[in-house]
Amino acid sequence: MTLITDPLRARLLANGAADADIDHFPVVKLFNPTGAATWLLSELDADGDTLFGLCDLGFSFPELGSVSLAELASVKGPLGLGIERDLHFQARFTLSVYAEAARICGHITDAERLLRQAADALSKPHSELPSSTAEQQRRQAQKPSRRAGRRPLRRGQPQPKRRRVTMQLAHIRLDRLNISALNMRHGKRAPDISDILPSVRARGVLVPLLVRPNGQPETFEIVAGRRRYFAAKSLADERGEGDPLPCAIMEDDDDADALEASLIENLARLDPDEVSQWETFSRLVRQGRTVPDIAATFGITDLKVKRILALGDLLPKIREAYRREEIDAETVRHLTMASKAQQKDWLALCADPDQYAPRGFQLKQWLFGGQSISTKMALFAIDEYPGLITSDLFGEDSYFADADLFWQKQNEAIAARRDTYLNGGWSEVVLLGPGQYFHPWDHEKTPKKKGGKVFIAVTYRGEVECHEGWLSHKEARRAREGGEQEETAAKPPRPELTGPMQNYVDLHRHAAVRAAMLDQPAVALRLVVAHAIAGSGLWQVRREPQRAVNETVTASLAGCKAEAAFGKKRREVLALLGSPDEDGVIAGGNGDAFAIAGVFARLLALCDDDVMRVLTLVMAETLAAGSAVIEALGNHLNVDMGAWWQPDDAFFDLLRDKEIANSMLADVGGKLVADGNVAEKVKTQKKIIRDFLAGENGRRRVETWLPRWMKFPAVSYTSRGGFRTADQWTHVQPLFVRE
Repeated sequence: MTLITDPLRARLLANGAADADIDHFPVVKLFNPTGAATWLLSELDADGDTLFGLCDLGFSFPELGSVSLAELASVKGPLGLGIERDLHFQARFTLSVYAEAARICGHITDAERLLRQAADALSKPHSELPSSTAEQQRRQAQKPSRRAGRRPLRRGQPQPKRRRVTMQLAHIRLDRLNISALNMRHGKRAPDISDILPSVRARGVLVPLLVRPNGQPETFEIVAGRRRYFAAKSLADERGEGDPLPCAIMEDDDDADALEASLIENLARLDPDEVSQWETFSRLVRQGRTVPDIAATFGITDLKVKRILALGDLLPKIREAYRREEIDAETVRHLTMASKAQQKDWLALCADPDQYAPRGFQLKQWLFGGQSISTKMALFAIDEYPGLITSDLFGEDSYFADADLFWQKQNEAIAARRDTYLNGGWSEVVLLGPGQYFHPWDHEKTPKKKGGKVFIAVTYRGEVECHEGWLSHKEARRAREGGEQEETAAKPPRPELTGPMQNYVDLHRHAAVRAAMLDQPAVALRLVVAHAIAGSGLWQVRREPQRAVNETVTASLAGCKAEAAFGKKRREVLALLGSPDEDGVIAGGNGDAFAIAGVFARLLALCDDDVMRVLTLVMAETLAAGSAVIEALGNHLNVDMGAWWQPDDAFFDLLRDKEIANSMLADVGGKLVADGNVAEKVKTQKKIIRDFLAGENGRRRVETWLPRWMKFPAVSYTSRGGFRTADQWTHVQPLFVRE
């Protein structure tokens, strides 16, 4: 995939060349399909490689900064998958709003509610600044700029009695760093770095150093992170060059805060690894210390303590593997959500050289059957969920263990929300398919009283967004022109039946009606007379060609019960007429007078009953499919379509409308089942209908179901119109009221 197309590159370059203080809209969204990393990028430097924007590596600390396009393009994950571009992304807010929303929730988000909350927060003055300068200073601090370097978006606890330590994140060259005298490990002797050097050699310095300006331009002194600095210098000596180090830049005029930051950092890393920290924290818990007590002692958050304590839910073998760095942190976090049996199965996969043990995001999919859905996505009350909910013990994240059960409850809630909107007077509620985006730029805001619709979008993660009061540009334009409601009702944008489906319905109804008429010669006689009276010219008779629009309908018609019965009786009539072709047709001759004389002579030799059989067959062959006559005759004869037709593969193949499929599912399985699958794809809903008809996959068998389209009289599923069969019956029904 091309990460940056030429039009996108042009927009990014234009933003990069503009004033640094402009708060641009993000231009492109990149993501790692096998991980949690996401980038929202708004600018590109003139070098064509350095991109600026909001960067989220999946560690709950999104930040504004720069990234190399070449490096992103070179990344290859599991199965050879690289970084991809979100083809459906369209920025709705400026970069600062996305950054504020990411700060609030700990990751880049597209959630409308969070983005609007962030926009509102940025529009309000900061309470700790004087009112005269609050707005100006706050906006200047929050406005993204690639020239300002990288800024962390981490949330912190307010300390009203002491000025906060504000930091910016940047990568600083080794030759611009030196050790501060305030560093608690300051000394002339180089520290022991043997334990961290292998990690730095393999992965570089991951934890930022705490630094502050030392009074000289572009140089900084290290407040905390001395050993990381010496490890990086040692590695630079080995390779002949060194990479810039990630640094958190503090204010340069607060020695007390600097000393406190150094103390907290070094106290918090008394244990060399998280497993050792777990052993220490567990011992303190047994001694009666609470989570807040431990957090206060080591200068870390309660959540950090909970995450460390959650390691106790792991099997000892997994903890030891994590201590030896054989398992990464993301994999361990997902394993804390696994049952003991799942952990044992995962260890067995690791021990088998012929098997693949999933890790990271793939492990999450493996644990939850390919789909992990947070309880935060539920539209229904969690108390009403009858299944198992799995928590990672961190106090924040919990997931539905049974994704199918979640979707059933979620779809029921979506159906209830849809019904609420319709009962509230909205003209239409459009349910978008899972993963299908609602694009505001393709629609116009339109109030309910002017025909606005509600669009409900459902993501694959289960998140539901309701977009109230929208019409497509075309619909909105008609609304402004006046008389739009009547025009829309008369000319729906999408008919209920597609052309092939209408053809399918017409031919099968025609087959059933003419087969039923063969047992009613008196009716056929009167119909012949009606044709003779209403005909034009010399009453040229032509057979119904039964033309199908595609091979699928042709095959379906050839195999239907009504056609088989008709073929059998036609062969009997052909035998009465002495025709040598038992598979031929009867009506539709070319008007040859000698042929007419021959047929007439044969009919004179037949009894009245046999002549009536011939007449009935001729009328059946010349009965027009898809006409109002079919509807009039079928209703007069009380044709039971269930005796002649059953839903087949062709019917379900031609059924493409999700709303109608859901209505059919309600007919077959009841409203509760239909509501439980209202947001599912039409393919899924058709499969459930077929399960009911066959009595498979635990569904009770339904043996007598007929779609409303196939009954006599035919009935529509929607009010959209576009169902010719129902329209024809409506037109001729008054003529047969007395019947």
